[in-house]
Amino acid sequence: MNYNLTESSFLYLILLGLLVSIFLAKDIWFIYIILIPLTAFIWIKSKKISQLNLLMMFCGLQDAFASWFSSPWIAILIVLATFGLFFSRLNLFNLHKEKILFTLLSITIIITGIFLMLVNRILLPTIFISGIIFGFILLAIISELRLQKKYV
Repeated sequence: MNYNLTESSFLYLILLGLLVSIFLAKDIWFIYIILIPLTAFIWIKSKKISQLNLLMMFCGLQDAFASWFSSPWIAILIVLATFGLFFSRLNLFNLHKEKILFTLLSITIIITGIFLMLVNRILLPTIFISGIIFGFILLAIISELRLQKKYV
């Protein structure tokens, strides 16, 4: 897998979602003009400094929170692109099993988000809860892979 192509495609999804949000949210359009260069700047800096990868993930989640005001579907797309960008930076997609696991986790988050949106009619808590759940799953996967590499 070409990691540069994967990273740039996830980043383009985030930036495209923000560009569409500019046109859909007429009240807070100026926020997106600030978020687009900030996201690109943090992505460029995090390529050189690996400690900024977590900051890139939080910046993507902030983009999703901001785009929620224009469309919940764009927010879900930005959340998935953010986690995809974060995973591609961690180099976890070496095995076919890990790619399938990421796809299944993403589908689970989408289904849970859609269900909670239909029940609650709000997306902000849904993104927050899904992010926390996905973060715990991410930590479990990383720790399991690190232990397997260390002791096997």
